[in-house]
Amino acid sequence: MVAQSLALEKLPKLEAETKRLKIAELEKEAAVVERRYLMDGIAKIKIERDYLTDCLTEAEKENDRLAKMLAETRLELEESKSKKWWHLFFPKTA
Repeated sequence: MVAQSLALEKLPKLEAETKRLKIAELEKEAAVVERRYLMDGIAKIKIERDYLTDCLTEAEKENDRLAKMLAETRLELEESKSKKWWHLFFPKTA
């Protein structure tokens, strides 16, 4: 009878502990789900980052190519300006 009385006194504490453990388990499951969600988001962000890095690299290559082409064109223009091409319009007189 004394043992039953002591067991009954422990019952509310055990129920409270059970509720606390259930809440902790639910919070753990929610954290796991949130972690998966965040990891999926990070994976998508990394894919986007890689894509943007590739785009930037290609844009820089194209920019370098166009800068070289512009420099060559400017050089050709300066050479053309420095040539005396207008003498073709005037016949040489002896």
